[in-house]
Amino acid sequence: METAATSLTSGDIIKLVLSTGIFTALINQGITWLKDWRKDKEINERMAQYSALRIAIDLEAFAISCAKAISDSNFFSQTDGHAGSQHSKIPSLLEYPKDIDWRLIERSLCERTLALRNEIELCQGEIDFWYEIDYECIPSACCEQTGTCGYRAWKLANDLRKFYKLSSFDPRQISWDIEAILKDIHDKALAKQKCD
Repeated sequence: METAATSLTSGDIIKLVLSTGIFTALINQGITWLKDWRKDKEINERMAQYSALRIAIDLEAFAISCAKAISDSNFFSQTDGHAGSQHSKIPSLLEYPKDIDWRLIERSLCERTLALRNEIELCQGEIDFWYEIDYECIPSACCEQTGTCGYRAWKLANDLRKFYKLSSFDPRQISWDIEAILKDIHDKALAKQKCD
């Protein structure tokens, strides 16, 4: 067998070196880009998780305030006004933290979170309506609307915690069953709407 002799010219050698160098540079750049993309993705995931936790805690604080207002109003009714107090306003939902990057929050959860403030405003309008019609209906309307808003906030906080794999918050371990109070009022209001 004869072996074919190959002779490389200096031009061929330069082409080979350049093409190998370009190929190596592309591989290195691709690896660097992949590492940067992965790092950015991890940072964004951690930021989204942290933001979701902060939002969930604010929503839970609002739900707790709602449950307290309902319990306070019920206590007022049970004691014929000797203890507790009547309410005519839904508790305030705190401003969400300013440093949250809303673009990182899952879209449907983001929509629900941002829309909640408008829902609360509409529910407060339902209470305010009774100022003009029948002042005696304000406490029961306030309880109903407060329970509805509080329960929505509670559910949203739970959904945020589940989606971002955060530990759940169960106040029954240290206090009382906030969810049960809110859910009871929410379900009664829902049943009432179906009858209307």
